[in-house]
Amino acid sequence: MTWNKKKKFENRFFNRRQFLVGSGGIMLSLPTLVSLMPADVLAQVASEPKRRSVSYCSIYGIDPHQIFPINETGLIPISGEYQSFSKPLSQINGQISRIFDSSYASLLPYMNIYRGVSHVGSKGHHNSGALSGSLNGGNQPTIGRSIDVVMEGSSGVYLPNEVVSEKAIRMMTADKDRGFTYKIVNGQRIVSGCMQGDQQLFNKLFAGLNGGNTNGGQNKHKLIVDQVYNDLLGLQNNSRISSKDQIILDEYINGVFELQQKVNSNNTISCGQPTIGLQANASGNPYQFPQNNNWGMNTTPGSAGVMFDNITEMIKLAFACDLTRVVYMGNLLWNDNAIGYSSNGGIHHDIGSSDIAADRQKYGIDKFVRNLSLKLLATDDPTGDGNLLDNSVIFSTNELGTWSTLHQTFEMPAFTIGKCGGTLNTGNYYDFRQTNLPNNQQIGGRVPGRPYKQLLQTIMRAMKVPKAEYMQFGDGNGFGTWSDYYTKNDNQINAFAQWTLTHNDPFNFVFNDV
Repeated sequence: MTWNKKKKFENRFFNRRQFLVGSGGIMLSLPTLVSLMPADVLAQVASEPKRRSVSYCSIYGIDPHQIFPINETGLIPISGEYQSFSKPLSQINGQISRIFDSSYASLLPYMNIYRGVSHVGSKGHHNSGALSGSLNGGNQPTIGRSIDVVMEGSSGVYLPNEVVSEKAIRMMTADKDRGFTYKIVNGQRIVSGCMQGDQQLFNKLFAGLNGGNTNGGQNKHKLIVDQVYNDLLGLQNNSRISSKDQIILDEYINGVFELQQKVNSNNTISCGQPTIGLQANASGNPYQFPQNNNWGMNTTPGSAGVMFDNITEMIKLAFACDLTRVVYMGNLLWNDNAIGYSSNGGIHHDIGSSDIAADRQKYGIDKFVRNLSLKLLATDDPTGDGNLLDNSVIFSTNELGTWSTLHQTFEMPAFTIGKCGGTLNTGNYYDFRQTNLPNNQQIGGRVPGRPYKQLLQTIMRAMKVPKAEYMQFGDGNGFGTWSDYYTKNDNQINAFAQWTLTHNDPFNFVFNDV
């Protein structure tokens, strides 16, 4: 296929889900094979690749100097934008920050790092609105809708009558109801259900695999590919399958087989409870980690790192096979054995401004965001030219911004990886801090920047969500929460008036409406 200047594909590709029903009612989701598609279906296929979105939100905060570039000299003002500056990541010498070391080198052309995106109109507190831009209810917003929920139901992300296995996949590595993914129904806040563990994700994506104790390594369940092997062979031998589709089918079968073996092997690992005592939250419920049977899984992995590896591999395969286009991951795992929040240097209040806080967050960002990005980068996109990362956007943030015991939501630690079908200008560091504000309008040396919700809107627009759709999920002024002030010592300080007319728009210097 070729890509012309108008960014339209000159050849056709697939977008329909096919299912192969095997023995015993087992169903295996297959990649769509172009050469087997009826002409009337091909005529309906859009002439551009699919777009995919991943939202990653970690719990507790991280100091800005740990994630944003160490060398902030040479920033260039963005034309026509108030207090907005940029610098190519390629022009930052050496390691960018403690979080972004040399292992991100191949991803820098796909990355944007955003400093100074700030929630508006709020005091400091933990932030369940990190994916919705809604802070009206503090830790439990009473308005809005998280971007994964908006995208799941958007007419731009899924065209009418399109069929996928799951319109959204949601994961959470700890049973801590921060509620980042939610919607409001009849005035009630409905937190989205999230899966825990690689076994549950496999069951969701690849129907027919039953969970269960492996009983010392003796798996009682046949592999899915074994149960439908004859059907798969028949499909492989179909005379209508083109050579390109044959490669796709072979790779898919091998990928599922190897992945299931890997998941099953992980489930045979014997492990006990963490060596630390689990702490209680305000509701009296314990934090739960993969080694804890309270996850509701019949078997538990012995390594959080292996579990992350399995999850990222399955998401890559799901994107390649168009089983889903929207993924959410909430994370509170800080090392391979899932330590508790009070271990390794104290609770998060005690480790502010320390490398410990950064390294805790770096573990999850590396194991999920970086590794998934590298997998997508190395995988061709079957729906069009380029690789999967060319046509995806991975958004990473945190519940807290400027890290302090005040729990401020200035300078949210936000970055994206992926070009999302060429709609995102990438490879840049952006700094939106209003450093021109006087000291009496700062909080602990921290200053507000641009409305955080504009970044969320940039992601949604890149995923083809119409503005008219996301505008309805907020406080009546558009998406999320809007005001032109923030609160310091119960005084309202006007700092966001510059964006009164544009706060419902994306960053127009990042987003290309192609």
